[in-house]
Order: sequence, then structure tokens, then C-alpha cells
Amino acid sequence: MLLIETQQDMLVIKCAISAANRVFKNSASGCRSWCRRPFDLNGGQNMLTGSDPAALVATFDAFNEVDVLGVNCAFGPPELTETVRFIARIGRVW
Repeated sequence: MLLIETQQDMLVIKCAISAANRVFKNSASGCRSWCRRPFDLNGGQNMLTGSDPAALVATFDAFNEVDVLGVNCAFGPPELTETVRFIARIGRVW
């Protein structure tokens, strides 16, 4: 399991997933990933780069090796509740 935590740039996360796939390509189970992004703008509705939860889901839902999309940092659970609900509603994983 690879936890990709608090990355601001989605390209960095894609690179981490790609690197893990290369390292574990001969492994029977491969490498499973959890990706957690900070939502710390607009009351927890946007990432520092300005992207919203839909961009997170659209980017990583297609990666079969990503088992969990999550949130962290920001303002705390009350402000992130709607962001988490949205990701869970539209995403394959959450």
C-alpha cells in the first residue's frame, strides 16, 4: 500500500503512481494506493491549485490501482463534509 499524502500537484501524484507501478510490476499483488489531497481554499471546497473535487475524481478514478481518494488538512471536518460527500457520490473510490 502506498499512501500519497498532501500533494498539491496532481501531476506529482500521477508520477508517484507510475513509479510505484514500475517498482511493483513483477509483484503478484501490484501496488495499491491511497491518495489524499488537501482542500484548503474556499471553505474546504478547492485545492490550493484551485481545482475542485470533481477534478480530483476525474483525474484519479480511472487509475485502477487507486483504492482510496481522500481529503486532509484544510479547515477540519465540518468544512470538508460536503467535499467528502461529493467525492463519494461521483467517484468510483473514496
